[in-house]
Amino acid sequence: MTPIKENRSFIKFIILNTLTLGIYSLFFFSDLVDDVNTLCEDDGYESPGIFSLIFFSLLTFGIYAIFYWYRVADMLDRAIKREGLPYEISGSFVAVCMVLSYFSFTIGQYVAIYKIINATNALAEEYNRDLAKYKIKF
Repeated sequence: MTPIKENRSFIKFIILNTLTLGIYSLFFFSDLVDDVNTLCEDDGYESPGIFSLIFFSLLTFGIYAIFYWYRVADMLDRAIKREGLPYEISGSFVAVCMVLSYFSFTIGQYVAIYKIINATNALAEEYNRDLAKYKIKF
């Protein structure tokens, strides 16, 4: 078991995503979803990879992306509640933000991404703390 990155920056995401015309988001979200799957492996759900998101979003004209990010946020919400952390994220909130992004020039999408990044960072911090506690030292 390896530590999970706990210092993802929303501002860095915005800057690099803008500079690379969206290519950075592919790598960022791929890494993020892998970490969310690791953090939430206890609940039995797993989010598919980023290429599934792209393929099915194109196929459904973006509707799949709403359900995808809803599921990721819901997984994070259950894990946060299980750990007893004081952070709140809701799959419903993220889904509403994603729907609103169609009418608000992606502002809603950025709000949802911000919440997902912060929730992942909070869970990763707790995960790494637990990992360090149980690490066997020789």
